[in-house]
Amino acid sequence: MVGCAPQYYVEQPTSEAGRVCAAGCAQRHMQCADQARSMAEMAQQSCQSDKERVIDRCSDIADEKMRHRCEGARGAGAYCATAANTRACDATRAQCVLDCGGSVSEIRSSGSLPVY
Repeated sequence: MVGCAPQYYVEQPTSEAGRVCAAGCAQRHMQCADQARSMAEMAQQSCQSDKERVIDRCSDIADEKMRHRCEGARGAGAYCATAANTRACDATRAQCVLDCGGSVSEIRSSGSLPVY
């Protein structure tokens, strides 16, 4: 039923001052998203390092099945891909644009932002 619910969008302000204000929102959004991506990258690197340490600890086991069991029991089989979560950044930007004089609409235009 999610497809039946109306979707709302934040429209950019129409006044010059509002557009300047919204440009600041966009700048802060980029910084927030960059920070989220950086945190995801650090988490990815940490996970990969942890896996490498486990693999190194288990590497002395000659039997391949036992070595894989050792690695798996210690988390080396875990998938490390960590995506950046920018939803909070997106929501903050939408609220910022509203605070700058933007408006909410059910019709998406080229410069509108989804409401989160």
